[in-house]
Amino acid sequence: MSDIAAEKKGLDPKIPNYFLISTTCQMIGNTIAGSYLNFYMTERMGITAVMMAGIMLVARTADLILGVASGGIVQQTQLNKGQYRSWLLYGPFICSIGTTMLFINSSLPVAAKYAQIVIGYILYGGAMSFLQISNNGMMAKISGPNVDDRMSISSKTVQGQNIGRLLTSLVTLTVIQMFDKIEKLDGYTVTQLIFVTIGIAGQLVLYYGTKDYESYDPNFKTSGTGSVKTTTMVVNTLKNPQLVILMIGDTARSTVLMTLAGLAMYVFTYVVKNPTMMTPYMFTTAITSLVASFVIAPISKKIGKRNAGRMTGIICTLSYACLGLFAGESAIMFILFMAIAGVGTMFIGSVAATLYLDCAEYQLFQTGQDNRTFAMSMFGVTIKVGFVFSSIILSWLLEAGGYDAVNKVMADPNKFIRMTGFTSAAIYSIYLVIMLFFYQISEDKAKEYAEANFKMLQERQASQA
Repeated sequence: MSDIAAEKKGLDPKIPNYFLISTTCQMIGNTIAGSYLNFYMTERMGITAVMMAGIMLVARTADLILGVASGGIVQQTQLNKGQYRSWLLYGPFICSIGTTMLFINSSLPVAAKYAQIVIGYILYGGAMSFLQISNNGMMAKISGPNVDDRMSISSKTVQGQNIGRLLTSLVTLTVIQMFDKIEKLDGYTVTQLIFVTIGIAGQLVLYYGTKDYESYDPNFKTSGTGSVKTTTMVVNTLKNPQLVILMIGDTARSTVLMTLAGLAMYVFTYVVKNPTMMTPYMFTTAITSLVASFVIAPISKKIGKRNAGRMTGIICTLSYACLGLFAGESAIMFILFMAIAGVGTMFIGSVAATLYLDCAEYQLFQTGQDNRTFAMSMFGVTIKVGFVFSSIILSWLLEAGGYDAVNKVMADPNKFIRMTGFTSAAIYSIYLVIMLFFYQISEDKAKEYAEANFKMLQERQASQA
């Protein structure tokens, strides 16, 4: 990862906004796959909860393997538009093909339909891996060793996520139902096609907006950027204790978030018994998180990333425990505790990716080997591991609640919601314990590592030139 471009250009004030626009549109493009896939499989395709879990376990495990490999691929190779910007150009189209395949309820034989879902998910998840790594890579390249610039871009990214959530919360279910009323149209499929078009457009904004910071580098291999072997990357990652414990904590956190994202529609359909409440739920959680992302970002910057993680752990663990205790069949209580948890998530959401960059800087400082792209890719890997676990947990919760996909009933909705809250709190507490007692990289140390590495890499590149 070359930082010379960062030294020459500095941080253009427009750059953080390009990241905001890109992430906003990316969230819109991924909305249907992120919030409705499990429900679509059971309700529209007629797949049982157990079979759905099995299919998604296979798809997400394959996606996880590709996610691990993608960090090494991006670090060691570059295509014709540069190491990172190439993926910003090509990735959105691959992602769109994959997500659209997930929402085509074809008349294929059952086995072929299962294969369609698995292939679609791998295309979707794999492309997202390359996009996320490239977004984070461009953030690091543009900001150089400037920790404040990194956090400026990172905070805009999480704000974009919440703007995207807010916009889709207002229209998604309405648009789906509108197209469902038209004969021979599947509302989910049509809405998916509209949303992915927006997703592609937003990513192209970032691609063109960052053209001054990266282009094809004919000296890529000799500059040291792509010279680290994949096996060395993996070994170094496993030898980095701070990165490993951060991954364990984020896996727990992601598992809860992905499980809850997948079951919200079941809650409003079978517990609350009013699926239209999905719209006010999405709007309320989106607007509170959006406001919090603007208010909390400077707080997270002031208290430091480690303390921001602790705040998130405390608020979310308590919120999910209260959901299990008090929500029952009340839509208002479910929305309330989910909104509080969403606000809590914004403390770490504003700085999450930069924690991995801190760990990567620590590793470079200790070993002298530039493994930062691969190390930062582990942020996406924890999300994918969370997806794998969430497939199992969601199926278990549905089975415990007595969900019947064929007859479309749930025997014990109260048990379902209680177990959802208590299970989420228990898993999230793992993240809290790790941030309280085990993660040790302070803000001062992170700054020290970044500045020392920047100087060292400049000297190394000058000597090679």
